[in-house]
Amino acid sequence: MIGVTQDPENCRFHFILNNNERTDMIIKGGGFQFKYAQTMIKPLWAPIKRILIYFSHIDQSLVGFRFFDKEDAMVLKVGSSCYKFKEELLGDDERVIGIKAKLSSPDVPYYTDFQFIIGK
Repeated sequence: MIGVTQDPENCRFHFILNNNERTDMIIKGGGFQFKYAQTMIKPLWAPIKRILIYFSHIDQSLVGFRFFDKEDAMVLKVGSSCYKFKEELLGDDERVIGIKAKLSSPDVPYYTDFQFIIGK
């Protein structure tokens, strides 16, 4: 994963993968059109050592996350950090290779049971 697109007002996210595949930039759902802003890991390809994943206390949905490099500098900041969080620590030879989550509906990227898939 090299970046994220997000609708900052609605905690809706799409993910940009290393091969530049991504989900649609505008999703129609519930009668609304959500507009997304793109955020990339900076510097691009920075090795990720720590991830904070933030969840809503109401329904456990994804509301934001932060990526940190080996010097603990933040290299990606997406969404809100005003909620409870889970911390993921990556080994020196590990990388984020995907995501796994439940969608609330096929038309709206609103995730629950969210986790990053870590590989070597």
